[in-house]
Amino acid sequence: MEDGWHVVAADRDSDALDALVHSSPGSAPLSTEVMDVTDRGAVVAALARLGTLDLLVNNAGIAGKRCAVGTISEAEFRDVLRVNMLGIFIASQEAVRRMGKGGAIVNIASASYLVSPNVPHYGMTKGAVVGLTRSMALEFRRHGISVNAVGPGAIDTTMQSALSDEQRAHLARIYSDGPMPPDVIAAAVRYLASSEGRRARGQMLIVDEGTSLGIDLW
Repeated sequence: MEDGWHVVAADRDSDALDALVHSSPGSAPLSTEVMDVTDRGAVVAALARLGTLDLLVNNAGIAGKRCAVGTISEAEFRDVLRVNMLGIFIASQEAVRRMGKGGAIVNIASASYLVSPNVPHYGMTKGAVVGLTRSMALEFRRHGISVNAVGPGAIDTTMQSALSDEQRAHLARIYSDGPMPPDVIAAAVRYLASSEGRRARGQMLIVDEGTSLGIDLW
């Protein structure tokens, strides 16, 4: 919004959208859409109201229940796949039809695609997001549209509310100030959406303070 974008935030949770509007500066060009990204009809209707589209940020995602592979129910597995993979596919497919040369798509993946203990279905879908990012980057390059991804580590969002006290304490130990604020990821998205960042194609920018490199033993 600070860069002159007219931002349209979409969520299936209307209360979350209301909270976002109230927390944003009154002069900021912000609109909202109550929408499920896995509902193609709703995505098409929302995009039709927008007209032209310059940037799509695929940020919808769920972690699913923390459990071992052997205990994940098929319903749980399908739900995570539906939101994390089908949602990005539908939104991207419909958005690119409305983008001109110079457009950009930024997918929010996760550093968890490298390793995801106790959330294997989540990690698997985020790995798929990385693969889809590369495929779309190759295909859309001929249309002058860039596609890249950001892979966040632990971010201080509502998703963290499902963590136990022990898990929170662990994050506090491995991150310099605990889970990172959302602004850190917003800055990465802003770069990939900039004229300079759009020169990158099919890349995955991991932002996790290096935790995916392994535990620091010093």
